[in-house]
Amino acid sequence: AWRAAFMNSLGILGSAAGLLALPRMGAKAMNTVGLACGGILFVICMLLFEFLPAWHGTIFFVLCLLFFVLNSGPNVATFILPVISYPDEVRSTFHGLSAAAAKIGAMAGSLLFPTICNVAGNTGVMATQALICAAGALLSHFCLQNCPEPVAKPAPPATGGDVELPGNIGQPCTNDEAEATPQVFEQGRKSYRKVEKQKLVP
Repeated sequence: AWRAAFMNSLGILGSAAGLLALPRMGAKAMNTVGLACGGILFVICMLLFEFLPAWHGTIFFVLCLLFFVLNSGPNVATFILPVISYPDEVRSTFHGLSAAAAKIGAMAGSLLFPTICNVAGNTGVMATQALICAAGALLSHFCLQNCPEPVAKPAPPATGGDVELPGNIGQPCTNDEAEATPQVFEQGRKSYRKVEKQKLVP
């Protein structure tokens, strides 16, 4: 139980580390490097299971490192990549398709890995994971474009003398017009009340 809790804590720390590294590395690099490192760690786990199965502490350490790497790299990057990769006109639809593909992959893994484990043991499971990570890293490196992450555009600086009021449909008004705006609103309110009163009179 404590090992599961410790690995879950590492997953949270990995996600936090990924969020900190995202502005510096970018989603594509994080996805590619994370999958490549994950593939290497899966190969190490495969070798440990095959030749040193009694080294339980070492295997647990490598699994913890693997959990941290996958959570800090691909787990964070795959949330960002659909947003920056797809065009605006199809972004919502393809974002949903990406999420659906992830769910299908998770379901396929849940169904296939027990069979692989029965046939080839933990070594076969780790080898399969290493191949999947290697394929993902290659696809990420060669198929994804270096799209910049969307950033909020700063508001344009105010130009001298003009004040832009909301509700004016983007048309600037002068300072005198801006100062007179409350009086115009008040006159409009009084006219509206007068018309409403006239409607109530039989």
